[in-house]
Amino acid sequence: NILDARGAISVTQRTHYIDRIRNLARLASKNYVAQREELGYPLLGRS
Repeated sequence: NILDARGAISVTQRTHYIDRIRNLARLASKNYVAQREELGYPLLGRS
């Protein structure tokens, strides 16, 4: 929002930038879940 408010990026660039950040976050979360699965979900309590 700061970059947009200061006119540093256009509306189109802002949209692409936000999409890029969302995709990076999605990839990071998928990798995290996959890694936890490989480890057998060590932080879950055993019932």
